[in-house]
Amino acid sequence: MMHIMRLSTASFAIVDSNVRSISFDQLTLYLEYIYFPPFIIFGPYVTFDQFVKMREKKWTRFEEQLGVFVQGSVLIFIGITLAIISSCYVDFFEPGSQFVEDALTAMSFRCSHYFICLSTQAFAMFLGSKIVVANPVNIEFSRSTLQTVSEWNRPFHTYLHENIFKRRFFQSTALNVLLTFAVSALLHARDYQMWLTLLALGFIAYSETVFRKRIADRFSMCVAAKPCSVRANRRICKHKHASFSKRVLIINLFFMILSMYHLVFTGMTFTDDYAAIGYPFSHTWTIWGTHYYSSFIVSFAFLALSKII
Repeated sequence: MMHIMRLSTASFAIVDSNVRSISFDQLTLYLEYIYFPPFIIFGPYVTFDQFVKMREKKWTRFEEQLGVFVQGSVLIFIGITLAIISSCYVDFFEPGSQFVEDALTAMSFRCSHYFICLSTQAFAMFLGSKIVVANPVNIEFSRSTLQTVSEWNRPFHTYLHENIFKRRFFQSTALNVLLTFAVSALLHARDYQMWLTLLALGFIAYSETVFRKRIADRFSMCVAAKPCSVRANRRICKHKHASFSKRVLIINLFFMILSMYHLVFTGMTFTDDYAAIGYPFSHTWTIWGTHYYSSFIVSFAFLALSKII
C-alpha cells in the first residue's frame, strides 16, 4: 500500500510539473522518496514536499533533539498501552448486553489502530518529520463522521484528498466521494470486510454532511459537519446561531454521539472469529444485521430530509 501511494504521488508530481524530462538528481530524489527504507512497510505516508523537508532537516540544538526523543517515547508508550488494552484488557470485561460486547469489539479494533498510528508517528519524529498520523481524542469525540474519517489517518486522508478527490474526475460531488472511498478500499487489497466498511463510512459521512449543511443554511446555525473557519485565532462565523448557542450545542452534541455510535457500528465487525484467516463477505452483513442496519437507515433518512427541508 505504502509503495503504491508514494509511487502514484511521485507520478502526479512529475505530471503536474509539466516538465518533459527530469534531471538525474531529481530522478534519484524521487526514487529515494518511493523506496525510503523506514517507510516501506508501515509508513506513514508523507507527501513529496514533506519528505524533502525531512531529508534536509538539520539538528542544531541538543534541547531540540531531547524534546523530540521525549515526545516520541511518550507516543510509543501510549501506543503500547493501547495495544495492551486492545489485546488483553478488553477481554476482562463481562459484557452485560450485546451492545456492550459490540462496543468493546469496536474499541479493541480502534486501540490496535492507534498503536500502529502513534508508533509510526514516533518513528517519523525521530527521522525529523513533524507529521501527525492520528489523534485518538479527535476520533473518539469527533464533531461529525466526516471528522472521524479525516482524523482516522491524516496522511492517508491527505493522499486521497489531494490525489483523488481534488482532481474531480466527475462533476458530481457524490461520485467523487464514492471514487475516493473506492480507491481507499482497493489500496487495502483483497479485504472484503475493509472494502464494505470504508464504502459504508463514505456513504454515512456524505449523507450526514449533506444533511447538516442543509440545516446550517436553512436555519443559519453553526451545525455543519466542519466548524466555521478560523482566522488569526478567531473563529469566523456568520451564522445567526453561533457555536455556543444552546440549540447549536444540543444539535452538535447529538451528532457527536451519533458519530460515536457509527464507530461502534462500523468497528464491531472486526471480531476474533475470522481474524487469522480473513473475514468472509457475509460476516459483515450478518453482524450489521444484529443492529438492523441502523447506520444505513439513519443515513438514508438524512438524505431524504435534506431534500425536504
